[in-house]
Amino acid sequence: MLILDSSVVDCFVYTYKDGLLARLAHDLKLQIKDFKIQVSEEEGPATKSHWGVRVKAVLRAESIRSLTAMKDGAESPETLKKKDHADIEKNIAEHVLKPAKFPEIVFESTEVLGTVEKPQTKGNLTLCGVTRPVVLSGKKTPTAYVGALVIHQPDFGIKPFTALMGAMKIKPEIKIGIRVHLDKLAGMFGESGEMLKKAPAEVREVLGGLGTAGKAAKPKKARPRT
Repeated sequence: MLILDSSVVDCFVYTYKDGLLARLAHDLKLQIKDFKIQVSEEEGPATKSHWGVRVKAVLRAESIRSLTAMKDGAESPETLKKKDHADIEKNIAEHVLKPAKFPEIVFESTEVLGTVEKPQTKGNLTLCGVTRPVVLSGKKTPTAYVGALVIHQPDFGIKPFTALMGAMKIKPEIKIGIRVHLDKLAGMFGESGEMLKKAPAEVREVLGGLGTAGKAAKPKKARPRT
């Protein structure tokens, strides 16, 4: 079993403003600080399109932090003051996630499919005591695996934040994004290489090769034309 945490993986939540006075509000980038992701083998052979692994992520709802405002898709760290971040975190705790009642957010995969370059993880997300099926779509970059899923807050019994009689509010859809850093992952495969034995050749080549090389492979340089 491979266990990942915030030393290897970043987990972000993105919210988006809405309403007649949306210009006075901010899109937000939040970060979940405390979580564990377990990756274990499934029984039976893996195939080229079926990775043969099971993923379970347990996130502590109380660990979500306000990271930065976003403007036109870019981080805007100077927009919010310390008190603004504190108010956002208080509102999330009291009115959205309610960690005293629902301390954990849990994702459990049912299938991990797709190619090494574009994996897709299907599973069930339990949020605020409600479980719904979701799909995490990912892609491999030269330095990381990145993935994202979009959820509709009312599906989990969450009423999106509103103010000023609805003139300022948060859209029902939010995005959860993860980034698995390949260079940080590399050193872990000495202990967890057994998990990869039944994986497809393409998966072993990318992930197992990290442990052998001790670092993420560098992109190959194009050969000059002759």
